[in-house]
Amino acid sequence: MDDTPSGSGVVLSFNLDFIYQGSYADQLRKRLMSAASKNPERAFSWEICGFSEPEAMTYLKSCLSYHVDDKERDDIGYEETLHFIIEHCGTQPFFLQNLLIYLYQSHILVRTETTSFYIQNIHAFREAVAKIPPHLFELLRLREDMIMKHLRTKGEEEQGRKLLQILAFAHNMPEALYRELFGNSGLGDELMDYGLLSRLPSGAYSFYHQYFEKYFQKAYPFGQLPDQLLEDFIRAVEKKKADPYAVVSLIYG
Repeated sequence: MDDTPSGSGVVLSFNLDFIYQGSYADQLRKRLMSAASKNPERAFSWEICGFSEPEAMTYLKSCLSYHVDDKERDDIGYEETLHFIIEHCGTQPFFLQNLLIYLYQSHILVRTETTSFYIQNIHAFREAVAKIPPHLFELLRLREDMIMKHLRTKGEEEQGRKLLQILAFAHNMPEALYRELFGNSGLGDELMDYGLLSRLPSGAYSFYHQYFEKYFQKAYPFGQLPDQLLEDFIRAVEKKKADPYAVVSLIYG
């Protein structure tokens, strides 16, 4: 990035789902971001975080438009259907697109000659939307394997799995509770770097996407969790003198 005039431009992208802290790709990304910050007139960086909810609605409407006579229109039902998809799938374009493809390939969504769509089976539609499409579930399994393999090289696999198991039933973990269970470990932030976790405005850790929570709930059913893990969790909650009602909410949603 010198001062030599150039009519060319270079665009580099990094998939944060598949790079981790300390990897060569992560080091290169950080070097480029640092260089861009020193040359704001010639270089810049930004993160694509997905749709906002209004943008997701616009996307779904463009994909699932319907054309009927005014007398037969059901705009309220149509809007509710789209909101139901967003409620369970979120607003990430990748997951929305793959859910719609899955619904179409499963013959739950049927295309008409006018290019509009109708839901062939309401029960099957609601059931399918509430779950993770099978091919995405497999993708998340591969992603978990990759992350655990990396944590294993650092001796953090057991703690990483413990954190994900707790979040699968607790939904979120306040920072004070995290410190009690994991000390000053940077594990939570590292899993954020992987794109698995995010922080709520309160500072609590939670899963980055609804599908991640659903995946780990299925991978680590509450009834099959180690007794020691649950005892450690309850002991930490009691030590922090958390509100009993809040604890019940954490566990049972």
